[in-house]
Amino acid sequence: MGALMRALAGAGLASAILAAGPAAAQQAAGGDAYARIQKLEEEIRRLNGRVELLENQLRLIAEDGGRRLNDVEFRLTELEGGDVSVVGDPIPLGREGAAPAGAPAVAVTEQAAFDAARAALQEGDAAKAEALLAAFLRDFGDGPLADEARLLLGRAQLAQNKLRPAAETFLAATTAAPDGPLVAEHLLELGRTLALLGQRDEACLTFDELLRRRPDSAPAEAARKEREGLGCP
Repeated sequence: MGALMRALAGAGLASAILAAGPAAAQQAAGGDAYARIQKLEEEIRRLNGRVELLENQLRLIAEDGGRRLNDVEFRLTELEGGDVSVVGDPIPLGREGAAPAGAPAVAVTEQAAFDAARAALQEGDAAKAEALLAAFLRDFGDGPLADEARLLLGRAQLAQNKLRPAAETFLAATTAAPDGPLVAEHLLELGRTLALLGQRDEACLTFDELLRRRPDSAPAEAARKEREGLGCP
């Protein structure tokens, strides 16, 4: 009996060990995973701290650089006998020309390309302006300056007496941005160009469309005069 009891006790103990073995292993494994997660969290906190430190350092550098540039601008204006009151407050480096809140962002390269094309048109070099604006629309045709670029492109073509390409440009602009802020200008220029092409009826319809869409705009007033001049019904 004693031997049997010892055997049963031994068997029971062995069963208990076998049953507890996987759970114990899982607990140990779980402990290792938890420790690894803790280490990862500590590493993330450490990296976040470094990122915040770098951001603060960059902000201080940008602010200091902005103050230095502002001081240089002030001194140059003063030396040239200019009005130093027009020198604005320092702007941190990297934030020059930042768009107002809610306004679509314009990349530096995009703005520079647009400014160069507009300057060429203002200087009377319509051919150069046309080439620059066409290139601009190829590169930034979906950007916030595209609508105005199309208007300037059409005007550059008009300045070279390229009437049909200009009409196509203005028409494409009204299609690309039918509710855009410059749609009235596009329609006015399109109507005028159609009139120059001898397409009186189409020009009248275009002016009518402008009056329907933007009746209180400045281009609408010009369209009314154009209609009178053409004798539109």
